[in-house]
Amino acid sequence: MPHDLKFIGENIRSFRQSRNWTLAQLASKIGIQEGPLGRIERGGNLPSATVIYNLVITPVTP
Repeated sequence: MPHDLKFIGENIRSFRQSRNWTLAQLASKIGIQEGPLGRIERGGNLPSATVIYNLVITPVTP
């Protein structure tokens, strides 16, 4: 599972960086705080279903 968490986090970080968004900007768009999002990106936390859903519906424009 730790490898899966890291893989998920790396993909979320890649998504964020490809849009030139800061951690704060993406966190705001998906309705969570920066700290938990940072832990998800580093593979320390598993994103909830709500976070994943909010990532899917997040508009790709700034």
